[in-house]
Amino acid sequence: MPELDKRVGDYAAAIINNVDLLLEDAISLNDQQRYALDQIKRSITRFMSLYDEYCNSTVLSKSSTPQNISFEFRTPLTSIAGYCELMRLAVFGSLTPDQVQYVQHIKAAHEFVLNAFNNWVNSYSH
Repeated sequence: MPELDKRVGDYAAAIINNVDLLLEDAISLNDQQRYALDQIKRSITRFMSLYDEYCNSTVLSKSSTPQNISFEFRTPLTSIAGYCELMRLAVFGSLTPDQVQYVQHIKAAHEFVLNAFNNWVNSYSH
């Protein structure tokens, strides 16, 4: 059974760290921005929880392929992408250049996680 890239955990941690750095500057963030960041953090935490559960489970049947659980994994990843885009477009209000850079770091780490996950799922179809 192919494995999901081991660096996924590192990139997930980078997402959390960048969210935390943005939240440290919470005084300059509005409620919607803080909510979006909280949702990003919850989503990557959920993804990693699913990932850990999947990787550490010894009771998964042979039918428990990434295609079968893809929806559960993709939901938090889609949430992260959506909130990053809303923040990037300043839908919740403008950000400072430093804050924009943190959002870009979150988006880049998200892209790595998403690509690693997609490669993992696609490895089952060959």
